[in-house]
Amino acid sequence: MQRTTAHPGLTAEQLYLFDTVGLLRFPGFLAEAEVAEARTLLPKLTEAPCELPAMRRWERLTHQSDFFRGVADSPRMITKVRQVVNQPLRLIESYGTERAAGSELLLHGGSAESMDLAWGGHATKDVSTSHSYKDGRIYCLYVKALVYLDDINDEQDGVFTWLAGSHKANFPLLRTWHGENPGKRLAESDFPSLCRQPVRAGDMVLINESLLHGTTRKVTSGPRRFVAFSYAPSFMADWREISSTADLDIHDSGYADSDVEENLLAEA
Repeated sequence: MQRTTAHPGLTAEQLYLFDTVGLLRFPGFLAEAEVAEARTLLPKLTEAPCELPAMRRWERLTHQSDFFRGVADSPRMITKVRQVVNQPLRLIESYGTERAAGSELLLHGGSAESMDLAWGGHATKDVSTSHSYKDGRIYCLYVKALVYLDDINDEQDGVFTWLAGSHKANFPLLRTWHGENPGKRLAESDFPSLCRQPVRAGDMVLINESLLHGTTRKVTSGPRRFVAFSYAPSFMADWREISSTADLDIHDSGYADSDVEENLLAEA
């Protein structure tokens, strides 16, 4: 009889931390041999345009590589993601980056930060990353798994930074803070709730995409590589408006008409 490997779900403590802090780290998610394979595969894939300086980017990893598709669909990944999405899943993006000295990712996200829409004429809340809780379960509409291929030890290496709890914040911060600190980077400040997450190659960091997050500026030599897999409920569509004449409607996205009042009355 073939023995299968168990993939435990998140503990009560991990669920608490994801709910309140917005981030979990899983050391050694990839084995050393898997890290080596990912490092070898990534530069062989079709590279995507990247406007950010000192950075390379590859997109649609799961379409280009059986190895990366296997990581995205693996029970060790999906078991964890399901517990914080709690809806039928879809993978909405997979990409990889390699950063050199001079690169950085400025802070973005944040539940209370404004999103500008060209047609809206005013800033509005981004509800695509909403985070809620009901009856012992978290419902997160946008979860990202960052799988690191290099050690990133400190600010000099371009470490991941985030503001704890910002995925549930009610007060916007970025515009006010930058108005009071012109020319400075919040990710490199001593802001009270700012956190930094060193990692080792093979670690996975699971984040609520609504966190206000980014990186410090990388100044050390050597690559800083990771691959990312983003998950959402299967009813989530591409980030665009869909007109009434489009072929796609909500039923094509996996919507099920169940437990509406007319059905319940008919069953009675």
